[in-house]
Amino acid sequence: MKNNNIHFYILILITVLFSFTTCNDPIFNMIARETKIEEPLIKGSPTNFVLFTEIDEEDENIKTEKMFVASGRNLWSYNDGNWSSEKLDMHIIQIAATDNFLYVLCYKDTDKAVVRELRRRGASEKNWTTLEFDTGGFNNLHSIYSAGQLVYIGSQGSQKDNADKFAIISINDTGTSVKVTDDGDALLIGAAYNGIPFLLTRTGILVDGTMRTMDNPNFMGIIALPDNTVVAINRNGNLYEVSSTGINTEALATFNDNRRTTGAMAIWEDKDDPSKQLLLVGRGDTSYSTISGYTHGYVELLIDETGNIGSNIYREPGPYDKDIDKTNFPTTIHTTVDDRKQYYSSLGTNPVNFIFQIPETVAPEKILFAATQRNGVWSFRDRDGVPQWNTETKNNK
Repeated sequence: MKNNNIHFYILILITVLFSFTTCNDPIFNMIARETKIEEPLIKGSPTNFVLFTEIDEEDENIKTEKMFVASGRNLWSYNDGNWSSEKLDMHIIQIAATDNFLYVLCYKDTDKAVVRELRRRGASEKNWTTLEFDTGGFNNLHSIYSAGQLVYIGSQGSQKDNADKFAIISINDTGTSVKVTDDGDALLIGAAYNGIPFLLTRTGILVDGTMRTMDNPNFMGIIALPDNTVVAINRNGNLYEVSSTGINTEALATFNDNRRTTGAMAIWEDKDDPSKQLLLVGRGDTSYSTISGYTHGYVELLIDETGNIGSNIYREPGPYDKDIDKTNFPTTIHTTVDDRKQYYSSLGTNPVNFIFQIPETVAPEKILFAATQRNGVWSFRDRDGVPQWNTETKNNK
């Protein structure tokens, strides 16, 4: 009888301890509030996002600014709650836009080779024009980025003597091409513009005709801040200021805990108070975290009232949490999400290739979108009255 009582009390103690630990465990709480992920409207591995204003064919005074993104052969556009799409005859690698033209870089496999084409159409046009231009033996077109009113193409040598070299070619509105450089050792992977173009490769940044670099660069992304300061980020999350005179090698901010960046970068502003701004950076962890398991998504970096970086500490999206945030980080600060655990169980489980906030000229809610590596386009918006991250669906308005 005494042994039975001991077993009974031990069972009660184990139950109490389990209840206490699980209720206070961040991972348990996250799983308990796991978001049901919807079927995405735009599936797969979407491209980057761009803005482009279309002009009505019959009335040139009717202009509609739209956000564009592509996946597979489908080019999608969004404006004020409405999605539309068109299907091309080739797969879309990347998209870009100037004031006057929307560009798509496409490819298709044939029996003999992979065919790559750069196409564009004007603001009032429905049909695509394939651009013919001199590549100078760099026929393997891999990437396109716009900076100002020029589009820059990253291409690789297609001859035996230049197969290990990369070129950057610019295209203007008249279709004229200029070879910016043809002796690069890395592909064009990004561009920023603050009155002059900054062209990013893994090993350096081409600005004013000079390639600027540093020790162990491994660059992943580049962006112009609201005050027009240009910053570039490397694989380890080190953020550097870049100018026409070079790279400031003293990092403005850096990742901790063996984290890595995907290169995704975006400027976010509060829809009700545009003075509240953040730099968002795509994150892909390489190690397990006791806070949230394997997390990806993005992290936030404060932008101050001058439009420049206002903190050297990246933080997780969501309201301040003493168990997660640095002890010296402000407890009251603007952030992109209202519920951190909802973020962890949704977008936070996905590596993000591109992130983009639409302006109110496209939709007054200034929705934040993300293109994930494998699970389509996501958005942070009100769903059933609750702001949350989930896949963008055909029912979203």
